Amino acid sequence: MPVPKFFPEVRSSSELGQIVWGQALYSRDGASEIQGATILEDGWNDVRILKLASLMELFCLSDCSLELIEITAQKGYLQSFDVEYLMDLLISGVFKKPTSHRKYRDNFEKLHEVGV
Repeated sequence: MPVPKFFPEVRSSSELGQIVWGQALYSRDGASEIQGATILEDGWNDVRILKLASLMELFCLSDCSLELIEITAQKGYLQSFDVEYLMDLLISGVFKKPTSHRKYRDNFEKLHEVGV
C-alpha cells in the first residue's frame, strides 16, 4: 500500500520504499598502497598525495586525509612540507576550533587507556 507523499516536488509515488538515486565517491587507497609498497606505488609523488588528501578533506573524510599524510610522511614523502602543520589544519577543521594534532592524539590515547 503506498504511503502518501510529503514532498510534492519529489517525483515518486510514495515517501517510503526502495532508494533509486544516490551518490558515491570512490578513490584510491593511497595510504595502503604506499604503506604496503604495492605495484601502484611507483606513480605516487608529493603533488598526487596532496591532491588526494585535498579531495578527501573536501568530501569530509578528514580522517582518511590525515592517515594518508601521516603514512606518506613516514615513508619519506612530503619532505619539503611541514607535515605537523598540515595535520593541525585537518584536525582543527573537524572540531571547528584551533587545536593541534599532537594534542588531539594525546587526548585520544588517554581516553583509550581509560576505556572510553
